[in-house]
Amino acid sequence: MTMTMKTAIGLDVGDRRIGVALTETGFRARRHSVIARRSLPADLDRIVELVNETQAQEVVVGVPYSRNGETGPQARRTLQFANALSRRCPVPVRLQDETLSTKTGMQAMIAEGVGRKARREQQDAAAAAIILQDYLDSTGGPFSLGA
Repeated sequence: MTMTMKTAIGLDVGDRRIGVALTETGFRARRHSVIARRSLPADLDRIVELVNETQAQEVVVGVPYSRNGETGPQARRTLQFANALSRRCPVPVRLQDETLSTKTGMQAMIAEGVGRKARREQQDAAAAAIILQDYLDSTGGPFSLGA
């Protein structure tokens, strides 16, 4: 029996930075990088570039819903970004609730012994890793915005 490996990219989309995580196995997400936001077209181009470089089969975007599930201003901006990405991206773009991902990512880096300066630099990528890992661990899975 052959096991199929699944490559996916996770994104924590902020106003100034986009945290990026990656899984090459479909089982464990890891921090990858942080993209400084420039413009929507440039940001989308960089993500599509990463999809092509890594041969990712899907992209998971964390959406910061409020604790009661409402869509606030940041969630609306993130959904607009995800929709724009789904129109440009050659693979499905999926949505994942990212509630507490930044806090959980920071706690994980502290547990790993990552220093304060490195934590500050990698916090967006750590949040993206939590988002992607939550997606990988979910049984129901989020929905796709496009094929």
